[in-house]
Amino acid sequence: MNAKSIHLLGGDGHARPGGCVAERDEMFLRVTGGLAPDTPANVPWYGQGSTTRRPP
Repeated sequence: MNAKSIHLLGGDGHARPGGCVAERDEMFLRVTGGLAPDTPANVPWYGQGSTTRRPP
């Protein structure tokens, strides 16, 4: 998981991983904002076919 995460950060994300992760968290919450909490959302960074649910 760590190796995959480092690869996904790419570019200047390596210099500021905390900020990069926070930005992506915010984007996930924005994109899934209209979904009911029990609706599965794809999270391909955890592996093919992986899903999670949006926090309430």
